[in-house]
Amino acid sequence: MTLLGEMHAVTSWKGVLMTVCAVLAERHDGQFTERVLALRGRKRAYFGRSAEGMTRGEAIGASGLWVETNFSAHDILKVVGLVMGTLGYDDSEIDVAFLSAIEADGRESSLII
Repeated sequence: MTLLGEMHAVTSWKGVLMTVCAVLAERHDGQFTERVLALRGRKRAYFGRSAEGMTRGEAIGASGLWVETNFSAHDILKVVGLVMGTLGYDDSEIDVAFLSAIEADGRESSLII
């Protein structure tokens, strides 16, 4: 995955969400907290100061915030777009690509980059 011109190795859609959140939290510090805590879905908040009320909350680095990760790939892309948009970025500043590989046992696997 390329985010803001930097490559980041991720292996899942959850990894995409967590990486975007960690990078932007570090770059925008207090502004990140203020902006993402205002983001909500129809039924629940996407972010919080704890995992309380989340199905699968994950801590965002050392930011003191948590993000819900129990989303489909489509929903993760939606949340990533909301986070980036609220901080003034557009879709051109992230690129997610897939690599397929054949494992030693002959099984095909995918890697998100």
